[in-house]
Amino acid sequence: LTTYRERITLFLVVSKDNASEIVENQKIPKIDGPLGQGYYMFDTITDAKKSSIYGDDKETYLAADVYMKKYLQLNNDNVDDHDFHRSFTGSVDGMTLFILKDPELIKRIHYCGGQPWN
Repeated sequence: LTTYRERITLFLVVSKDNASEIVENQKIPKIDGPLGQGYYMFDTITDAKKSSIYGDDKETYLAADVYMKKYLQLNNDNVDDHDFHRSFTGSVDGMTLFILKDPELIKRIHYCGGQPWN
């Protein structure tokens, strides 16, 4: 992460049925991902489409404002040492992942492309 801004725009790509529910409820599903349990997002739609974190049925692109203040950059030395942080970045298969432990850090989830659900 090469920004000093507190709020950044991140993405996820999901099925249109899941997209409808996510936008309506303003909640991204918490998953058990490759870097532990949390709310996973991506800094590009391209990376979100490549990832299978949210399943293989990827039709709808969503964006959200995410607050990444005081995040921890995960690496092999500190992957288990994150009790005092609420947001993280890490790399898996050449993709940067953004992991949040607190769903309140994710705001304004909205449609930004792909298949609409209505």
